[in-house]
Amino acid sequence: MQRSLGGIFFGETIGTFLLVLLVGVCTDMSTRFEWPFWVMVLSWVVSIAIAIRISSFWSDAHLNPSVTVAQMITGMPLDQTIPNLAGQLTGAVFAGVVLWFLSAAEPEPFFPYSRSARFREFYLLVGMEGIASFLLVFVVYASTWKLSIRTFLPGFLIAAGIGIICFCFVGWVPINMNPIKDLGPRMVYNWDFNLNDSIIYLIVPVVSGALFGLSHQIFIKMVRQ
Repeated sequence: MQRSLGGIFFGETIGTFLLVLLVGVCTDMSTRFEWPFWVMVLSWVVSIAIAIRISSFWSDAHLNPSVTVAQMITGMPLDQTIPNLAGQLTGAVFAGVVLWFLSAAEPEPFFPYSRSARFREFYLLVGMEGIASFLLVFVVYASTWKLSIRTFLPGFLIAAGIGIICFCFVGWVPINMNPIKDLGPRMVYNWDFNLNDSIIYLIVPVVSGALFGLSHQIFIKMVRQ
């Protein structure tokens, strides 16, 4: 059944809102209460699965511009791309507002990794962010191959795959994989848009999504020849 444009916008808005809010709260709680690393990642997995499941009633639950860009390159019409991206930005900003109220009395905002470029080698972060984002889009495509996102299984597989990526990367290098998850709170908190951070966490994931989309198209053409 064809998704309506209004439904796509609403689904991406509510799904991205839940994703950014739940992951932000879980990240903050893991710092406050010194959760073990695996517990923090598990909380992210559950948050992602919930956001995807609820969003999937109205949209295809991209919840990430990297996925939307890859879908656009692999054939999604522009009139569906725009409400996907608009909904993601709207949901992330609303979540940022809620996170701001939750942490307004604290000296440090959520998402501390957003200032990480000053502590690590820039090119290392670019490379790791690019690889992790590419793998995330691959997980999304693999999880929805011959499966409808409207069912429970694809959302669970996507969340679990992202959890595995986090286990492999987050323990030793900070990654984001979702630019809207950083951009929403960043706009609300009025953080400085440090050039290095913006490249790493806002631009690189989208470029990785585009590269996956191009690679997917090339691979499909090679298989069909």
